[in-house]
Amino acid sequence: MLLSVGCETGSSDSTTATLSDNAGRHYNFSGHYANHNDANEALPLVYPSGRQSGQALMWIRLLQSGSVLEAYDDAGETWSGGISSIANETAQFTLQGRTTAGAPVNIAGALRYADQSSTMDATWIEPTFSGNLVATAAVASPTQSATPLEAIAGRTAIPMGRAIAAVQPPTSPLLHPAAGSFPMPAFRATLLPPAAPRPIPGTCRPLSWAPSRL
Repeated sequence: MLLSVGCETGSSDSTTATLSDNAGRHYNFSGHYANHNDANEALPLVYPSGRQSGQALMWIRLLQSGSVLEAYDDAGETWSGGISSIANETAQFTLQGRTTAGAPVNIAGALRYADQSSTMDATWIEPTFSGNLVATAAVASPTQSATPLEAIAGRTAIPMGRAIAAVQPPTSPLLHPAAGSFPMPAFRATLLPPAAPRPIPGTCRPLSWAPSRL
């Protein structure tokens, strides 16, 4: 299943985007991407080697914030781009930058996660040359989103098929009676007579009212 990276509703800041797969796992591909042979000797990232313009790219440091990517390389050049989608632990990404010779470069390909490692497998495109870029980096393990049951704080949730029944503990025995009865407080009502009306000047004094004795 292919999932796109989407921002929060009403937000234009792409750094708030959620990058996750259909299982709710969130990925961060930030890392130091390099290439080595069996003798652990550093190799250029772009091949065929010696074909790219300017200084050969030996490593690139990738920084991810949401779906936004930024990077810098061993020559001090900076890169920017983003992740468009993710599926099966693989993110589709692009980066734009320049070689030390000033040639514009577009990098487009995939970031593949496996066992706390990410492989950058992409195409390197500049005006006079097109090649491949391969590099690996150690990255953080994906994190899992909280399930709906875990997100309900202070409640006991019981799954019922596709529905969730949330049970709150009773706060008062009067509102949540259990088996048996609870003592009810005694209430006493007292009937007070209405206040006698005040006389109006120039009129007769009204008769006083008194409650009858029972």
